[in-house]
Amino acid sequence: MKKIAYLFICSLLLLLLILPNVEANSRTKYIYNKNGQLIELNNSTSNYEFEYDRNGNLINRSESNNLLSNSGYESYSGTENVADSWNPYLGSGVQGTYEILTTGAAEGKQAQKLTISSFPNSGDGANIWQEMFVKDNQSYDIKGMLKLNDMKNAKFEVIVFFYDMNNQFVGGQTPFTYNRNTADWVAFAGNITTPANAISARVHLHLSSTASQGKGTVFLDGITATLQEDSNLTFNNGFESDKRNNGVADGWNSYLESGVQGTYEILATGATEGKQAQKLTVSSFPNSGDGANIWQEMFVKDNQSYDIKGMLKLNDMKNAKFEVIVFFYDMNNQFVGGQTPFTYNRNTADWVAFAGNITTPANAISARVHLHLSSTARQGKGTVFLDGITATLQENSNLAFNNGFETDKRSDGVADGWNSYLESGVQGTYEILTTGAAEGKQAQKLTVSSFPNSGDGANIWQEMFVKSNQSYNIKGMLKFTDMKNAKFEVIVFFYDANNQFVGGQTPFTYTRNIVDWVAFGGNITTPAHATSARVHLHLSSTANQGKGTVFLDDVSLKSF
Repeated sequence: MKKIAYLFICSLLLLLLILPNVEANSRTKYIYNKNGQLIELNNSTSNYEFEYDRNGNLINRSESNNLLSNSGYESYSGTENVADSWNPYLGSGVQGTYEILTTGAAEGKQAQKLTISSFPNSGDGANIWQEMFVKDNQSYDIKGMLKLNDMKNAKFEVIVFFYDMNNQFVGGQTPFTYNRNTADWVAFAGNITTPANAISARVHLHLSSTASQGKGTVFLDGITATLQEDSNLTFNNGFESDKRNNGVADGWNSYLESGVQGTYEILATGATEGKQAQKLTVSSFPNSGDGANIWQEMFVKDNQSYDIKGMLKLNDMKNAKFEVIVFFYDMNNQFVGGQTPFTYNRNTADWVAFAGNITTPANAISARVHLHLSSTARQGKGTVFLDGITATLQENSNLAFNNGFETDKRSDGVADGWNSYLESGVQGTYEILTTGAAEGKQAQKLTVSSFPNSGDGANIWQEMFVKSNQSYNIKGMLKFTDMKNAKFEVIVFFYDANNQFVGGQTPFTYTRNIVDWVAFGGNITTPAHATSARVHLHLSSTANQGKGTVFLDDVSLKSF
C-alpha cells in the first residue's frame, strides 16, 4: 500500500513539473478522463493535451493555440452520446439524437453527429456547445470540418455568445451559416471579434428550422478557435494532424484511379514546414490520363479571386505531371466549373514554393482543391511531397512562402519553408526573433561570428517556380549589426525544367551596418527556359576573419 501511495505521489510531482505555467489572474479549465487523469488544460491563449500509456504513465504533452477542448471529439466517457467537454441542447418539442461516430471521421478516429428528425416549428433549434476563455477586443478564427445531410427547412450556424466576468451577456455573432446538404466533408471558416469586457465565448454549433416541420443531420469534426493569424481556408494545411493513421493527413481525402498502384505516407522527418508533410508515391499509372491525388473541399464566395500556394517536391517523374485542379460547386452540389492554376511535369531538386490563382464562378459556394498526380503517357510514375498548402482571398502575387517568417513549427532556428546554408568552417547561428520584427511578430536572424576566409558565405534560401523571360521585383526589410569584412547580397540562381543551372543575378548588395530596419529592393529578369528561381539572402566575407549579423523580414518576389 505504501509503495502504491509513493508511486502516486511521484507521478503527481512529475505531472506538476511538466505542467505549463498559468498566470494567476488567468482563467483555466482542466479536463480529466474517466481514470481521473488530466488530459487537457485550457486557458485564453493555449491548449495543452496529455497522453498516457496503459500503465497510467505520462508519455506525451502537446501544445496548440486552439482554445476549444476535445475539438476532434476523440474523447468520450459515455455521457448522452456527446463528446467530452461539449454540451447538448435540444429545444422543447424537438426530436433528435446525438451519436459519436467511430468510422468515417474527417480528423482522427471519431466525429460528432446530431440528427434531428423533427423541428415542429420555425426557429426551433438543437446544438452542441462549449464555452472557452477569450480576451476582449480580439479577432478569432473559428474553423472545422462539416457535413450536412437530409436538410429540409433547416440551416446550420456557428453562433457565438459573449459574457463578461460577471457572466452577463455582452453580445453575439454568427460567423458562419449554411442551409443545404453537402456532398461530403467540407472545411468551413468564420471570424469573430470579441466585445469590450468579454472574458468568455460560448460557441454553439447549431442546427435550426427555417420553417415548420424541418429536419436535418450535421456531422462535425476538428473544430478550432484560434487568435486570428491569417485567412487560410484550408484545414490541416501543414499535414501536422494525423490521428487517423491511414497515410493521409486529417481533413484530406485520397483518390487512386482504378488500376493505379500507389501509396500514401505521412512524413515525420524532412518537412519544409512544421514537423510533418504528405507524400504520395505512384509506382504505376498503366494508362495515359490515369490519376491519383489528395483533395479537400472548402466553402468559398462566388466571383472572388483566391491564391493557392504551398511547398512541393517531385521525384522519380516519368510520363507524369503534377497539377492543382479546382472544381467548383453551387448550393445544390452541382458542378459549375473548374480551373487548373498550376502545372509542373519534371523532378525538382528540393522543396519549391508554388503559387496559382483562381476566380470562383457565379453561384459557386464550394471549391474542391485536388493536388493531383497523373500520367501523360502509358506506364507513368512519380512521387509528390506536399506541405504548407494555403487557399486565401487574393491580396497580392507574392511567390515567397512564409515571407514574414511568422511560422516556425520546426523550431530549428530557421523559419518554415526556408533552408539554411553555412559554408564549411563558418561559425554561425540562426534564430527566430519574437520581438522587434519589422512586420508581424517574428523575423529571421543570422549571426556569423567567424568567416575564416575571404569569400566564405552563409545564407537562408528558398526556391520558387517562375516564368521564363519575366521581370520580377524582390523586396524586403533588413537590418545589419557588427559587420566586419562582410557584405549582404540577394543572389538568385535560375534552373530549367531539368534542374540545370541557366543563369544567376545579384539584384542587391550592401556592406555596412544599419541603425534600424531599412527597406531593400531589386529587380531580376528570368532567362529563357527558366522554370524556378532559388533566392539566396546571403552574408559573405570580403576578407579574412569577417563577421556580421543580418535581420530579415517581409521578403517578397512579385512579377511586374
